[in-house]
Amino acid sequence: MIRMSGLSVGYGRSMVIKDLELTVPDGSRLGIIGPNGCGKTTLLHAVCGILPYSGSIKIDGGEIKALKRRELSKRVALLSQSVNIPYSYTVYDTIKMGRFVYGGKDGEGIIDDLISRLGLGGILHRPITALSGGQLQRVLLARAFAQEPKLLLLDEPTNHLDIISQMELCDMLDDWLGQDSSRSVIGVIHELGLLPRFFKDAVLLDGGRIVLSNSSADIIKSSELNRTFGSGDRNIAEFLRDSFKLIM
Repeated sequence: MIRMSGLSVGYGRSMVIKDLELTVPDGSRLGIIGPNGCGKTTLLHAVCGILPYSGSIKIDGGEIKALKRRELSKRVALLSQSVNIPYSYTVYDTIKMGRFVYGGKDGEGIIDDLISRLGLGGILHRPITALSGGQLQRVLLARAFAQEPKLLLLDEPTNHLDIISQMELCDMLDDWLGQDSSRSVIGVIHELGLLPRFFKDAVLLDGGRIVLSNSSADIIKSSELNRTFGSGDRNIAEFLRDSFKLIM
């Protein structure tokens, strides 16, 4: 279980997340939505230890900022929207990086299983700089899975992916979560039409605070979206509904 209490996160004197309260039970698939600058990525970065925070973030009762980096990396993995890998590592070496938190011990079987599950066997020796967006996403997901985390954080995972790659990503998450009922995913997503497929539940952020928490299906039908995103006379729920009607 992840429990955030009185959580505030910012940059210098500017607070982006403000006194946030959120509990995420084991087995959750939680989406985070909201307008640009509302604190979505900032929240993920606090949970994975990149940003300092005040208040509390506990995973299974242990305070995250009290954990050593290696111990935290065994519990939480982040699939970031911004990838900065300065060298042309091979696909295999990139996946293997996920095992560094275990000192490289007893990882070959886990890596081989991930290669098979994610269909990466044909590109193992290819440099990651030569991969398509969908291929790179699969490799980075395999690296995150190799950490054997209990919590996976996704920061805009569908960015720059074509529809097939989006479908494959969703299937891979389904498979990973299905292997262990205690695993959870928290993810930031901009494509509201994809929200119910990727995440069972969601929270809507505005100004660093949660303004709505509900099932994803109910949130994308809520009139609160219009106020939060500032859509004026345009109704977001109707827009999404009409878009789906066109293909039914």
